[in-house]
Amino acid sequence: MFRQITSGEIRIPAFQREFVWREKQMIELLDSVIEGFPIGSILLWGVDKKMLEIAPSETTSFPVLTETFPTSYVLDGMQRLSTLYGAFHYGISTNDHRFNIAYNLELNSFYHDEDGQLPLGPTVPLSALFTPRLLLEHQARIS
Repeated sequence: MFRQITSGEIRIPAFQREFVWREKQMIELLDSVIEGFPIGSILLWGVDKKMLEIAPSETTSFPVLTETFPTSYVLDGMQRLSTLYGAFHYGISTNDHRFNIAYNLELNSFYHDEDGQLPLGPTVPLSALFTPRLLLEHQARIS
């Protein structure tokens, strides 16, 4: 799904409310994912031509792209998809600090990196997992 969001194959329509989840809800979703718990379904509407306006960039963590078709509009699951995409693409598609989430390998827990300064110890920002150079830097720091 991340590849589809990055390429614009999945879009947030303008009628969706803006991203409203609090940090606790974001962490709880990530905890559910790591524990293998169900996180609910996503409802998409596939279209071959423009049917709806796209949400403005400040509404979601999705990248700003020129519209292409076919595409799928997110009808349900926007808060969950925005949380997951934003956390793993922080600094790339969004600079909204709410998505700056790291994982502490020692405590086995997620936390918001409020000031952008990772504490000493075995912590990895989720955004580093899809950026090989950054992941290698964090692996070297941790070792």
